[in-house]
Amino acid sequence: MPIRLAQRRGLTLVELLIAMVAAGIVVAAAYQLLLTNQRLYTVQRENVVGHQTIRAGSEILFSELREVSPGEGDLLGMQERQVTFRALRAFGLVCHVNASQSRLSMVVLSDQFDVGQGIAVFVENEPEIASDDFWAEASVQNASSGASNCTQSGTLQTITTSGLAGGAYDGIRPGAPIRSLDSYVYGAFQVAGEWYLGRRVGGGTVTPLVGPLDGEEGLRFQYLDAAGSPTTTAANVRRIRITLETRSGALDGQGQAINDVLTTDVFLRN
Repeated sequence: MPIRLAQRRGLTLVELLIAMVAAGIVVAAAYQLLLTNQRLYTVQRENVVGHQTIRAGSEILFSELREVSPGEGDLLGMQERQVTFRALRAFGLVCHVNASQSRLSMVVLSDQFDVGQGIAVFVENEPEIASDDFWAEASVQNASSGASNCTQSGTLQTITTSGLAGGAYDGIRPGAPIRSLDSYVYGAFQVAGEWYLGRRVGGGTVTPLVGPLDGEEGLRFQYLDAAGSPTTTAANVRRIRITLETRSGALDGQGQAINDVLTTDVFLRN
């Protein structure tokens, strides 16, 4: 028998309203859960980014500063937001000395030497006496590839030095190590409106390394002597205390900006 439309039971207006309210509660709860999970994910992500930033920054500064020798004059500038030092980069072994023309030929084992770089070459003098050995410093006046007086294989280079005492050439023997001395500045630099741990080589442009930091105050250097007291004399510095701080635009559950702070001491080579 066909069912008449009048006999079909539907929803009343009250039942429909109750169903809509219940569905709204479920949707609102699901949306609130989604927002909570998204906020939690954002906080965790910003914490990880902050940890990675200060860890990378501390590793960079640690690897660079531990090779600095204040006693040998490597520490050139001591500021709260920046540190300036000279670092050994290019490395070679002397294979021929031309004292009359102030030339040194060498086998280059790493980066090549460039005009204007400072250099340090080992002067041995008497091989049987260690007390008369020293590192002589000069600068590169001219540099060219190749060395006709060297029989060694590999990358050869000849440089003309300036500022090296004439008597020092007599003590530079074949096989003497020679290094370049480049000036580096590490500090807090502003790039595109944000502050980063950056590096500048000589008078070149700034290269941002890690960040962003918590403004200019996100990087601080403190220079300590052997007793652990602050000092402003470069030759007395034995360690440098580095503080790195990052701050994110995201907020934690208490409405505070997410930040991370790391303080570490680097003992220098003296």
